[in-house]
Amino acid sequence: MISGRHIPRTIKLLCSVLLCLAAAAQGQITATTSDGRSVVLNEDGTWSFAQEETTDKAAELNEESESQPAETASRAEESSSEAPPQSPAATNAFRNAKWLMSPEQVKDSETATLERETENTLVYDVTIHGIKSTLTYMFSDDQLTSIRCNFNYSHSNPNRYYKDFESLKNKLISDYGNPQEDEQNWQNDMYRDNTSRWGFAIGVGFLSCKTQWHTDDASITLTISGANHRANKVLELKYLN
Repeated sequence: MISGRHIPRTIKLLCSVLLCLAAAAQGQITATTSDGRSVVLNEDGTWSFAQEETTDKAAELNEESESQPAETASRAEESSSEAPPQSPAATNAFRNAKWLMSPEQVKDSETATLERETENTLVYDVTIHGIKSTLTYMFSDDQLTSIRCNFNYSHSNPNRYYKDFESLKNKLISDYGNPQEDEQNWQNDMYRDNTSRWGFAIGVGFLSCKTQWHTDDASITLTISGANHRANKVLELKYLN
């Protein structure tokens, strides 16, 4: 039987035991040394000062946070190195063809019927802006590098020659902007001051015209000349790179 004067001491002892059991269940016991410093008692019998453990954990967390950006950057570099190189898209040349296409690729892109084929050319008869013309694709090392379109025709009204030239030139201006060169070459000035007769002047060889554009990868040249009341209009595109 426990006497009344021993009850407070017994309660204190039971509380201490319960606290120790609770701490032991968590795997660690915190105690205080005689000089007032906190220590942590581990299950395996080792111990350390509580402040040192806190410092070690903070250092570990800091190392983890610092390593994450480096790991992320490393993964990004690996992903970048594994991605296949992207080749620049080929530039449209004319109709559906693109520069540096192979002859077979041009054949697949062209909707007109192939008329003639040589080692370095593909020739089609096409109609452009209502005018029948001969379209020739030219290749170097099996790559498309030049295109020539010949409009060789006659008009019952010769003044249409110059109007046709201006119509196609305006279409090219809408595609490529203002030309870098726009020239008139007069062999005979008879009709120079009469614009309504410039088509006739072309047909008899008095006047020839040349308009040229330059892009990053090509030159585009439109010319017209004539003789014997016929005009020869030529559109030529050349790959520059």
